Amino acid sequence: MAEEEGRRWLGVGAIGLCVVLWVASGQLVQSIFSVEHFAKPFMLTFLSTATFVVLVPVLLLFHGVSNGVGDSLGTTMRAAMGATSSLFLIWFAANYTYNLSLEMTTVSSSTVLSSTSPLWTVAWARILGVERVSAVKVVGALLSVLGVILISHEDYRAEAGRTTVVGDALALLSTIVYALYSVLLGPLVRAGEGGAAGVPHVLAGVGVWTVLAMWPLLLLLHYSGLETLLVPPAVVVLSLVANGIFVTLLSQVLWSHAVIWTSPTIAAVGMTASIPLASLSDYLLHGTRFSPTYNSGASFIGLAFLIVTGESQIVDLLRRIGICLPETPPLGV
Repeated sequence: MAEEEGRRWLGVGAIGLCVVLWVASGQLVQSIFSVEHFAKPFMLTFLSTATFVVLVPVLLLFHGVSNGVGDSLGTTMRAAMGATSSLFLIWFAANYTYNLSLEMTTVSSSTVLSSTSPLWTVAWARILGVERVSAVKVVGALLSVLGVILISHEDYRAEAGRTTVVGDALALLSTIVYALYSVLLGPLVRAGEGGAAGVPHVLAGVGVWTVLAMWPLLLLLHYSGLETLLVPPAVVVLSLVANGIFVTLLSQVLWSHAVIWTSPTIAAVGMTASIPLASLSDYLLHGTRFSPTYNSGASFIGLAFLIVTGESQIVDLLRRIGICLPETPPLGV
């Protein structure tokens, strides 16, 4: 029990690091679009995800040093490739639509809409039978969304004229798709519990599938005129490599472990903390001011995170005073 609780708090710490990395990535991508005038969301998504292939030689190296290169790594990688043959499409769609939304809206707006993920995660978890949905999780998800609504009201008022319906719709679509990715990820990487492979193997599979399957779309977009294929400037290449390896890859390793160590719903609610951080980054970089409504929304988000992370303690406390909360079984059961 103590070990499980320790892993849970490790997961909470991993979520916190993911929040910082994802907000930094959003600011970097928007800077590439606006400052460097390299508005190529599909290419950015492709190159960032393609950096996951660096895990392949790393896995070979570590496996060779510890065990000698043999059939076990090949078996694991084949399992990972099979498991990610469709998962990589979900990952790519979620990240492409998010990057595309940054071309049409602010980081704050995109982050606010992305932070409705708790509701979508709860819905997918229930539909797919991956996670039991308790009353505590539902309350936490609703509180986080209430906080999102309050902050989004202020964000839209402050950024009037800069946001667009299309950009916001893409950010929302990215959220729904990424929630599906998060829910499907857990069973694939739960080592020792029947998972197909570990986190590095799954992410390596996503990278390999992206390189093999998505490059023709670069040509299709180029010849259709939707996104011209150009060699990026040196500063963009360096930014993409840094973003891919030190932000996207690292955040995905942390996020994957956070989903395993906590749950998809806790991880999703925890990511709503990116709203205050994104707004703070906009304040520091662009002079955006906060309001009482914003602070109220941020408080609701913080309370929601405390509720879902402390679910077991809340349930125990309520049971001691004679209150038993209902727990909804997943539809898959």
